[in-house]
Amino acid sequence: MIQGIMIRAACFLICAVASASCAAPLPERPTLCQLAGAQEDYVGRELTVEGYLFLSGHGNDIVEPTCRGAGVAVSWDWNRPQLQPFFSFLRGIDYFEPWVIRVRATGVMMRGEGRGDYAIRFHLRLNTADVLDAWKVPEAQVERFSMWSQGFGPAPVRPRR
Repeated sequence: MIQGIMIRAACFLICAVASASCAAPLPERPTLCQLAGAQEDYVGRELTVEGYLFLSGHGNDIVEPTCRGAGVAVSWDWNRPQLQPFFSFLRGIDYFEPWVIRVRATGVMMRGEGRGDYAIRFHLRLNTADVLDAWKVPEAQVERFSMWSQGFGPAPVRPRR
């Protein structure tokens, strides 16, 4: 009886070790889709991500609408010199109007702070951020923008210049 239990325990340990050693390594440069599902695994690592910046009174996120809006919360230090060009752009837009803002950002994945419904479990603390493209969403496309930003519809159409 004891021998049977020991054999089962040994088999369990062998399977557990084999599974852990066969797990796929984390990508060095995860997509936002990959990062959204494994944020805890990247805590303390510097990452570069590309996606769409969404600004709101509840927080700021870089998301990928093709992943049903999956992404990562972001934070920054307004005094960081490397972010000043990014901040110049942000100062020039109205946060209360919808914008399509494509960015490439580098930062360190951090554990969040706070408690309650709006507590952020993880966030990317930005070191650098570049605006790759940006345009204000026309009034007639605000609903389309809203659905797209959550991953439920086609992208809004960029207005002609």
